[in-house]
Amino acid sequence: MGFFTSTTKVVELDGGNTVTLRKVNFAQYAEAQSAATKLAGEGLQLDWPRLRIEVLKRSVAEWTGPDFEGYEPTPENIGALPWEVGNKLAEQAMELATA
Repeated sequence: MGFFTSTTKVVELDGGNTVTLRKVNFAQYAEAQSAATKLAGEGLQLDWPRLRIEVLKRSVAEWTGPDFEGYEPTPENIGALPWEVGNKLAEQAMELATA
């Protein structure tokens, strides 16, 4: 596997639903970090929960299953996932991104 070959991971959810995540590249991770960073006093502060969702938004390649029917994996739809689903996917996306 070369540097420019993307790694993917299929995450199984309940009810026959699956999400395929792809490992973000260097630029995508930097974009996610920038989106999750804010000024705090005279320095910068990384908002960890925001970083997780920003990485997830850039990681979802596709999703399938009855609970996703009629919804594309857009950033808005990813943000609207139930907490337990979003949290599980964010954990997997961060693990994949930093592996």
